Amino acid sequence: MPCRSSVVAIGPCIVLLLINLCHCQLLSELSGLGEFTEEQRKNCEFELGEQHTCEKCISKGSECFYCGGTTKRCLPYAWYFPGCELSDVRHSKCWVNISAVVIVVSIIVGILFVILLSCLCYCCCRCQAYRRERAKKKGEKWNFQEELKRKEMQNRHSFRTEQRERELEAYRIKYGLPTRMSPDGNPM
Repeated sequence: MPCRSSVVAIGPCIVLLLINLCHCQLLSELSGLGEFTEEQRKNCEFELGEQHTCEKCISKGSECFYCGGTTKRCLPYAWYFPGCELSDVRHSKCWVNISAVVIVVSIIVGILFVILLSCLCYCCCRCQAYRRERAKKKGEKWNFQEELKRKEMQNRHSFRTEQRERELEAYRIKYGLPTRMSPDGNPM
């Protein structure tokens, strides 16, 4: 059945895709053992009369791993474990379960990721708070400077106004015009 983009055909397409993926996985597991030379496979195989134990397999070298469970085989190892479930794999140490190691390492990486993310968030929040505080101080400083400028301008303005009034009164007195001075000598 060809896959169409209709809603009805999506279900069968997904099923076909999953079946195809499972078939490819089985083929890759079987062909995984074909990647090794005959010498590598023979180096890891148990000899006749030899006990099929993990210790015997591990003692053959680091290129071999023990597949426990129902198979109890010693197989060559490259970068993955072909033909064996992860829970049955023993490599380097017989008491170490690889799936447990994967879970523990994943948990540790997850915890480290959460710690790193928390530290990153903390640093970002601190930087934002620092920027806000710096902007607030800068604004307060600007407001203070503006207030000083405004007071200085008011002082200059009042000084000039008084100076003009005095000059005007001096001209009025000089030319005999009526003055705006009060009896105590201050301008009205």
